[in-house]
Amino acid sequence: MIPALNTGLLGNPRNSHLLLSSGSSGNGVCRPPRILESPSDFTNYDHGEEYSSSNDEDLGRGPPVQATLVKEGAGLGFSLEGGKDSPLGDRPLTIKKIFTGGAASKNSTLGIGDQIISVNDCDVRSMSRIEAWNLMKKLPDGAVSLIIRQQITSS
Repeated sequence: MIPALNTGLLGNPRNSHLLLSSGSSGNGVCRPPRILESPSDFTNYDHGEEYSSSNDEDLGRGPPVQATLVKEGAGLGFSLEGGKDSPLGDRPLTIKKIFTGGAASKNSTLGIGDQIISVNDCDVRSMSRIEAWNLMKKLPDGAVSLIIRQQITSS
């Protein structure tokens, strides 16, 4: 940390500290994660580690299930949480909310807490929430195939 002199709202000096980060690459440059913006960006996307069904995130989830939604201009009708680089660390992409009247609410397969594995055969498990959202936002209207793992609820 480097001591810095900071003047408050009234011009009174007060001590504060400036924290410099070297970033993950160690070269002093801290870059944000790559944002994929068009469907063609996802063709050569590096998905990183191979998926393993023994991951901690898999606990409390059923086997993969296919769900087909019909996108009609307004999106797929759900919001996401989690993903790579989420504020709570790398987490599975899950359905946070299902919007009434949207494509997801018209399909009885999806539920809050379900993990999204792929969208139209594009693996989203290694994507950030924003990357997955951009992918889904740019899909044309019509049928959208999702592979999900439903959250197991105790009865």
